[in-house]
Formats: sequence, C-alpha cells, structure tokens
Amino acid sequence: MNAILKFSMTLSLLLFGFLGVFLSAGLLQDAEFEGSRTEIIPANVDQVWEYLVDFQDWKNRRKEVVALEILEADSEKIPLRWKQKSSMNGYLLFKRGEFVPKEILESILIESSFQLTGRWKYTLESLGNTTRITLYEKTTIENPMIRGSYLFNGRDANLKQEIEIVLNHFLR
Repeated sequence: MNAILKFSMTLSLLLFGFLGVFLSAGLLQDAEFEGSRTEIIPANVDQVWEYLVDFQDWKNRRKEVVALEILEADSEKIPLRWKQKSSMNGYLLFKRGEFVPKEILESILIESSFQLTGRWKYTLESLGNTTRITLYEKTTIENPMIRGSYLFNGRDANLKQEIEIVLNHFLR
C-alpha cells in the first residue's frame, strides 16, 4: 500500500508540475502573434489558387478538421463563411476577408471554442511555372493554457504547418 501511495503522489506531483509549466509558459507569452512565411511552390498560380479555394478538401488536408460546414458561399461556390469542427471537440467559425482571385485569399477566424481569433492571408505571385506564396498570420490566443501548449512547437507552428501543407501537396 505504501508503494502505491508513493507512486500516486509522485504521479500527481508530476502532472501538477506539467500543468504549472504550461500555465506559466502561457502566462509569459504574449497573447498576440504576427508572422509570415514565404515559399516557392512548383506549380503555376492557377493550380495553387484552385488548391487554396478547394474548401471541401480541407478535412483531408488537416487531420484535426473532422467536418467543415459551408454557411455562405459566393456565386463561384467559394465560401464567405464556414465552420470547422475539430477532433478536439471544438469549433472554429471563419469568414472570408480580403479576396482577389489568384492573388489574395484571407481567412478571418471570428470565433472559436479555443479562445483563438485571427487572420491568415495567402498572397500569390506568378513566377511562370512556379508561384511565390506568402502566408501572413496574425492571431490572438486568450487562454494561457493553450498559449502554453505552443511551448514545444513554437508560436509559429500553425503558420509553418499551413504553408508546408500547400508545399507538400505540390511536391508529391
């Protein structure tokens, strides 16, 4: 019984220690983040644009997106407002921001169950058979525990992941 009690106490202390580290890291991090990343995509701007506006395929690209509901779309069937359901039992509600076909596509996260809001803007520049793509991110995470979860991956983890998803699609 004594060994079980010691093990339980040690495990409890470790768990509280990890929670304390994440909370402390989250409290020390700025709630706002702004950054960008640029890559050259081995595809023409038309192909990259078609990939970016294919919202129906998002749940196949991102493992954490389990469902995507288009709430409103334009005449080209490109979403104006949509809701993503997450594998973490949450949701993200987006609206389309700045939009210039084959040049700029901006998504604005207006509400989420993760206390996250922000903007992601793709800009495309044709380089003939390749495309320069830049992704700008400006986000706010109100919850310090969620900010703390970025301790190991870096606050720019979403930015890196998003641009790599596009790049990897065209490198296959």
